[in-house]
Amino acid sequence: MTKIVLGGHWNKEILKQGWAIFDEKDQDIKSPLMFKNNSIECIFTEHVVENLEFLEAIKFFKESLRVLEPNGVFRIIVPCIDKFINNDYNNERVKKYTSFVTNLFYKDEDIKLKELKLEGIQKFARTFMINSIFYNTPRHSFIWDIELMMSVLESVGFSKVFACKPGESVKEEYAIERRCRHLYSGYSPEEDKKMGFVFDAESLIVEAIK
Repeated sequence: MTKIVLGGHWNKEILKQGWAIFDEKDQDIKSPLMFKNNSIECIFTEHVVENLEFLEAIKFFKESLRVLEPNGVFRIIVPCIDKFINNDYNNERVKKYTSFVTNLFYKDEDIKLKELKLEGIQKFARTFMINSIFYNTPRHSFIWDIELMMSVLESVGFSKVFACKPGESVKEEYAIERRCRHLYSGYSPEEDKKMGFVFDAESLIVEAIK
C-alpha cells in the first residue's frame, strides 16, 4: 500500500490499480496520519481539504509531508475561488454547469428572478456560483485560491508545487479525479469517458512533491 486516497473516492475501480481508499471513519485527517514516516508514494484528496479550517489544513499538509516517501506526490483537488470568479459564464459548457447547480440549489431563486423579469440566475451566474460554494454544504470551512494553496505548501516544506489540469500529473496513474464535473448527475467514470472532453469549472488541482 503506497498510493492512498484520503476522504473517500467516487470510483472504487481504482482499488484494482493499487490504490487504498480511506474515508473519514478510517482516517480523520484532522488527526495525525496513521502511516509511518517516508512510507507513502502518493496521497490523493478530491474535494476534501475545503472541509478543514485553515489551521487544520496546514497540520494536514505537514502530516502528509511526513508520511510521503522522498519525491512522493501530494495531489489535492479543491473548489477554487479563482475559478468561480474568472469563469466565462457565457461559455456553453459553463452555462450547462450553471444550469446543473441552479437545479441543485437555486430553483426557487431562479423562479423569483424570472418573476421579477430579471432573466433568471444565468444573467447573474457568477454571484450565484460563488455563493454555491457554501450553499447547503456546512462542512465547507475554507475555500482556497491558487496563490495561497501553492504558497502554503511550499512554506511547510514541499520541494516543488505546481497547478495541473484534470488528467495531468507527474504520473498519469495519480490523476484519478473526475474529468467532467457537474455536467451530468452522479459520479461515473463511464459517463466521464462518454463526454469525450475534460471540464471542471470549479476546481484547483495542485501537486506538491516532497
